[in-house]
Amino acid sequence: MLNLQVAVQNIAIGIVDLFGSYCNYSTLTAVAHGPDCVEGLSTCMKDAYVTAFTELVSNTRTETGVELPMLVEHYVVALLADHVDKNSFLPTRSFAESLMTIRNSRTAKELGDTCLFVTGVFPNYGIDRSYYMSIGQSAYTHMDTELFNTVSVHFPTISNFIRVCVHGKDRVWDYDIGF
Repeated sequence: MLNLQVAVQNIAIGIVDLFGSYCNYSTLTAVAHGPDCVEGLSTCMKDAYVTAFTELVSNTRTETGVELPMLVEHYVVALLADHVDKNSFLPTRSFAESLMTIRNSRTAKELGDTCLFVTGVFPNYGIDRSYYMSIGQSAYTHMDTELFNTVSVHFPTISNFIRVCVHGKDRVWDYDIGF
């Protein structure tokens, strides 16, 4: 789990470096030094994350030719922007136990989001990527909305899209992702 936290922090610092001009120096310093400096990220920093991931998703769409439905594309941007600075995003229980104890749509969404993030950003994490994909798909079926039904049905494609966004098409084999 520590390796995931370090990797997420490195992603956050990279985005801070790329989009530092959107915020003042004190905000950047606080973000780079962690949550002890400030409670949460400033709105300005969240905007920078959204801007960065919107551009990244757009570039990936152009590079791969894969066009996700606009609502799903926006969801991917929001998911990445939301998770990039989280130190603790893995379930406190095992993934399987978390799936079996889903209590409401919020816990279903949290588990689905975690699985989508892990399979897209950290595809070599844990047991097997398909294991986390299956749990994520199942978690999203507990949400009765068109968006989450679409994400559940197309989970592997969306996860692969995120994988290319984060790692680049040249670092991911075509036969691994299907496009």
